Amino acid sequence: LVGIAVDGRVPITLHQTSNEGGVMRMRQVDSFEVPADGTLELKSGGAHGMAMGAIEAPGGSIPLSFRFAEAGEVRVTAKVTGPGGMTH
Repeated sequence: LVGIAVDGRVPITLHQTSNEGGVMRMRQVDSFEVPADGTLELKSGGAHGMAMGAIEAPGGSIPLSFRFAEAGEVRVTAKVTGPGGMTH
């Protein structure tokens, strides 16, 4: 996975969170490896994306584009929730 964007307008940078000696650290990364026929879970406290701009979610969903180095682009519509899946 080399990139994510909201509706092609708002870039989302890729980040990885790790625990280093009891201290949580977050760093920006260029990509995440996703094995063929494998999965990558994006979640708070692990591999995740951070939007670099305001995102509007009319109707409680947003169009996302996931860009892969070898597989091209995959477009999905994602439901917007608050922390832990709470209604936003």
